[in-house]
Amino acid sequence: MGPNGSGKSTLLSAIMGLRNARVCGGSILFNGLDITNMPSYKRAKLGIALAHQSLPDIKGVRLRDVANAMARKHGCSDCTLLARSITNILNHSKKRDNVLVVHYSGKEISKV
Repeated sequence: MGPNGSGKSTLLSAIMGLRNARVCGGSILFNGLDITNMPSYKRAKLGIALAHQSLPDIKGVRLRDVANAMARKHGCSDCTLLARSITNILNHSKKRDNVLVVHYSGKEISKV
């Protein structure tokens, strides 16, 4: 876990032996075995794999609806204004009418 750009995906790519990541120093040990220069297909045979986590689509639920529900739950008198503030804080004001998760890139999904 860490902020965007901190190297999480690069580290995982290096562990998996993918071409987009190169180990510049040190070594990668797996169960006591140095796999630093091992091809990725051999690493896979050892049980090393990458799995991408993706959120399920929430069809029909819009960010605006969630923001309005949050505003109502907290008893605001002007839910529209609070909902707009919530979406602005989340930096999704232009996506207020998007269905949750469906129209988002991987990076945007991580912010939802």
